[in-house]
Amino acid sequence: MARRGGIVAFIEVKYRNELLAGLEAVTTQAQLFVRRNPALAELALRFDVIVITPWAWRRRIVDAWRDF
Repeated sequence: MARRGGIVAFIEVKYRNELLAGLEAVTTQAQLFVRRNPALAELALRFDVIVITPWAWRRRIVDAWRDF
């Protein structure tokens, strides 16, 4: 978790053999943390995912849980 100004970013990092396996391993722990800490409700929240796979560049998905 990192905070800069009015933004709190939750960053989950996964190392897996394949990108899809890393994405499937993302948990909802950050969402539970937010629900249990109402003071965060006044800040902008962002959930990022970084997946690291062998022999490939890391993949960063910014704001991965945003509703489109």
